[in-house]
Amino acid sequence: MCAGKDGSLWIGIDGDGLIRLRDGLFSQFTRTNGLAGDKVRVVYESRDGSLWIGTTDGMSCYRDGRFRTYSVRDGLLSDMVRSIRQDRDGNLWIATGKGLNRLRPDGTMDAFAMPNGLPNDSVRVICQDRGGRIWVGSNNGLLWYDWFWGNGFCAYTTKYGLSDTFVSAICEDDGGNLWVGTYSGLNRFRDGRFYSQPDSDGQQFDRVNALFVDRAGDLWVGSQEGLTRLTPEKFFTYTRQLGLTHNNITSVLQDRKGRMWIGTWGGGLDELKSEGITAYGLGPSNALSQNLILSLCAGRDGSLWVGADYDGGLTQLKGGRVTHYTWRDGLIDAGLRVLHEDAAGNLWIRTDRGLSCLKDGKFRANRATHSLAGDGVRDICADRSGALWFATQNGLGRCQEGRFTMFTTADGLSDNSLTALCADRENTLWIGTNGGGLDRYRNGRFTAYTTRQGLFSDEIFGILEDDRGWLWMICSEGIFRVRKSALEALDHGRIATLACVAYGKADGMESP
Repeated sequence: MCAGKDGSLWIGIDGDGLIRLRDGLFSQFTRTNGLAGDKVRVVYESRDGSLWIGTTDGMSCYRDGRFRTYSVRDGLLSDMVRSIRQDRDGNLWIATGKGLNRLRPDGTMDAFAMPNGLPNDSVRVICQDRGGRIWVGSNNGLLWYDWFWGNGFCAYTTKYGLSDTFVSAICEDDGGNLWVGTYSGLNRFRDGRFYSQPDSDGQQFDRVNALFVDRAGDLWVGSQEGLTRLTPEKFFTYTRQLGLTHNNITSVLQDRKGRMWIGTWGGGLDELKSEGITAYGLGPSNALSQNLILSLCAGRDGSLWVGADYDGGLTQLKGGRVTHYTWRDGLIDAGLRVLHEDAAGNLWIRTDRGLSCLKDGKFRANRATHSLAGDGVRDICADRSGALWFATQNGLGRCQEGRFTMFTTADGLSDNSLTALCADRENTLWIGTNGGGLDRYRNGRFTAYTTRQGLFSDEIFGILEDDRGWLWMICSEGIFRVRKSALEALDHGRIATLACVAYGKADGMESP
């Protein structure tokens, strides 16, 4: 279909030629009217208002009420014309069943051979991005053509992350993302890589046939499953210009009353409210003894615990009262990196020099001589059974009923250097590693997921479960998410690769 500048809607029919709907009236054009063929594959309007029609028997141009036909006798590589696009210089690019043609404004017809390694010359779709590159989808991969690089083609296949070499649709959205539809899924091209875009169920799209970006910036996907609209997801960034005391954010927490707390490195503690931001730090209020905040924790009794760096110690905010704890109270004299309150109300504190626990008003230290295999505790979480889990640089620690147990690669972990933990609603433990991908611990067994299976990154620095069954993860390249159901499907062989959704600067983030 094609919407003309004069208000006409043009519809190509397979076997019945071309239909025009204008002012409520239908008109039909077929071979008897001068159309190249009755099996129409593409309808496209160029900037001068000419209508170009690709058929299985050649290409026609409809201008001033008359058709002109182009065929192999005029230089087309094949009479099977599947896609037509005009570039910024007025050239018309034509995808045929045997290769790519370019019709110049002066009427010259050029033909292009496909690069080595792509034995099938069947070109299916064409798109020009805002940078001027011509993207070509074929039966055997995606190519781009750029005059700056010597008038040559570069090819992308599955080894670059493309879900399938059969490329059926291409378009560019308002954010400069290139979307590529294949017979095995939908991909977004960014920073030289392709990233899979799953459907609303976290599964790959099945046989994408059409892509379109509307005036609102939404992407419409026509596939074998039906029509899907993807609305751009943008991140909103809070900075000092919007009231934060500092741009270096070290921790974020929502307490039991729904209040948002932000720990900053250099600006103290901020509370984010609908009416603005309230700052707590050094000053007359004496809320904090240090503006270098490292960690936050919401207590079951309504306390907000704030861990600081260097000699800032631990601060408890509760009911308008402020209590400070330092090394004089038995706290390890070091930066407080992680805070976690267990089911019994004990506060566990990971410092730069070891692990400490605040129990019944007293601090108890757990240093390298104890069962947690060193001072490198990086994250702490509790599961539904009450067990406490510790991500360390030497493996996974568990404290249950007063007993410590360590798990390492010898027990099935993909890597001993652990960075993040998350116990989900089903009491499954998810473990982020520093190079070994994502691990799952369930029913006494570890399962690993890595980039070899489609995971976006093997370096996981944070994990969070949402209410819709997605796991959100932080990595060095930004943020990404994957459905837990997709991980299950991979386990049972129902899918061959994971479909992760990645976010970076193009999605509104200030930095990856």
